Amino acid sequence: MDSILEFELKSYDTTHPNRGIAVVINDSERREGSEKDVQDVVATLEGLKFNVSTFQDNTKKEIKKALYKVAREDHNENDCLVIVAMAHGKKDHITLKKEKLRIDKLWASFVGNKCPSLIGKPKLVFIQTCRGDKVDFGVASHETDSTPCSVDPAPGIIPMYADLLVMYSSYDRHISVRCKDKGSWFIQSLCIVLRANIAGKELISLLTQVSYIVSCQTSITSDGETVKQIPSINSMLTKAFYFVPKQTQKLFVAVHNRCSHTVAGSCLEVMDSMLELELQSYKTNHPNRGIAVVINDSENRDGWEKDLEAVETVLQRLKCDVRTFCDKTKHEIRDALRNVSKEDHTKSDCLVIVAMAHGNNDKITLRRGEMHIDELWTDFVGNGCPSLIGKPKLVFIQSCRGNKHDYLVGGAAVDAVPSPEKPICVEIPMYADLLVMYSSYDQYVSYRDKEEGSWFIQSLCQVLGANIAGKDLLTLLTHVSYLVSVRSFLMESEVNMVKCTGVLKQIPSINSMLTKAFYFVDK
Repeated sequence: MDSILEFELKSYDTTHPNRGIAVVINDSERREGSEKDVQDVVATLEGLKFNVSTFQDNTKKEIKKALYKVAREDHNENDCLVIVAMAHGKKDHITLKKEKLRIDKLWASFVGNKCPSLIGKPKLVFIQTCRGDKVDFGVASHETDSTPCSVDPAPGIIPMYADLLVMYSSYDRHISVRCKDKGSWFIQSLCIVLRANIAGKELISLLTQVSYIVSCQTSITSDGETVKQIPSINSMLTKAFYFVPKQTQKLFVAVHNRCSHTVAGSCLEVMDSMLELELQSYKTNHPNRGIAVVINDSENRDGWEKDLEAVETVLQRLKCDVRTFCDKTKHEIRDALRNVSKEDHTKSDCLVIVAMAHGNNDKITLRRGEMHIDELWTDFVGNGCPSLIGKPKLVFIQSCRGNKHDYLVGGAAVDAVPSPEKPICVEIPMYADLLVMYSSYDQYVSYRDKEEGSWFIQSLCQVLGANIAGKDLLTLLTHVSYLVSVRSFLMESEVNMVKCTGVLKQIPSINSMLTKAFYFVDK
């Protein structure tokens, strides 16, 4: 790798005659305020020149049939597909006419070879539903760099899981590929991008480039089958983040055993259809970049040395204070993470955690036991680490997430080809070019105003209805997260005869498998 590679983030082809089809699904049972959401979503999508189909209070069977029918249509002259689902739900399902529909069924008919004319095009899914019963009461932030939002009755309080980004090496329940001599596809691609000339390039754009590079990799099994892989970016960031140049700082590298719910809320202000949008950026003028914790388990993981070397090198180049822990037990890693959370991060821009180990779905395997993936960041979210509140916590996980293999799907013509008359056919991962944005963090409720609609949908419409010319989709969605994060609902309750007031917050979750930038160009 060249340490100062020049690269340009690829963009999806938006030169098609049509924007595409937009499917809007709404279940209004016990969901006061949903009418406002439907009205604004349809108006926003039509304003973006989408062909909008709305399904109101349909059964699970009817929705599945409608989605299947859309998948059978010809999308060759479309830029993308959009699905907006609004209903009650919990974790991995939404409720339609009292029947449960698994969330992944919303896009199951459009991934892979199931919808050939959408291969290589963005499938954008936006879900307004509760994902559990937990309530986010927020945490106090001292990292405020903007004036209080007029819709926020509790300025300075941010959602607990705001400013968290988790990037998985593969899609949910799928394996990750690692070469014995060259290291893993994900870690190597991550290092290639972060070692390039990244001045002025925003983090999500960089990580999308990582996904693109991984998606181009191919492996052949002993049975002659082609294996592909697509990383998954799960972002709760609310602002842009840049790796601005830093002064050289002392690095500390500790390498051990290297051998190896509905509520009435305040109303949104009236939206201007052509608002000028300015994405907030995280503060990066602190003296230090921040601590980077690198966790590696080498057992039965040939090629780990290459990954570890590349990760340490690139983090050091970014002026991170690198702490490496090799072949440690679950308890040792938990203690190490807890110790880092107790340190003072006031002078740091961010925190980075890189975990490389075997795993399955929501766990990674360390010496003497398995560790839940969310234990990697639980000590750093909310009030667990006050000096990191309002700062990005960036987690990169190199691990299998299940036993499924991601096999190639039919070819799609690349954007730049040697001969227009003879386009090149490429193989892409099945779940590539998919983006799922949840209205709330996993297992947490989502809020909806009885008159003005839900926080998430209204924020989404506010952003997409603004002047978004030249702004990349993930940049826009990050701003949606910001708008939702600055909203609050004051809940009064009585505990032991004493009246108490609690602040309820919400943070959306962007799960992106996009591999290129996407823009809503004029049609």
